[in-house]
Amino acid sequence: MQCTRDGTVLIAEYVHGIEVDHCKACNGRWLDHHELDELEATRADDDDRRGTIQFAERDSDLHCPECSEVMTAFNYRAYNLELDSCRNEHGFWLDGGEDGEI
Repeated sequence: MQCTRDGTVLIAEYVHGIEVDHCKACNGRWLDHHELDELEATRADDDDRRGTIQFAERDSDLHCPECSEVMTAFNYRAYNLELDSCRNEHGFWLDGGEDGEI
């Protein structure tokens, strides 16, 4: 799989015990659809994670690295943090450093 930002081949790595695909060039990460929940669970309990995950949805400039469809950009849980997700629920793109903010 290739980075949606720069085309670099993504390398599998472990973040908090979760296998994610990492771009060494831009430090972005691709999380399969279920992996975002798993990453959240390492830092927050279920009460903190209740509610809508996507606010202010709009078309992204990025394409899904699995199906090549235009992704959706959104504000993550109404925070000032923009993530991108595949409309076909393949996964989420996190730019460098965004995984630490989740």
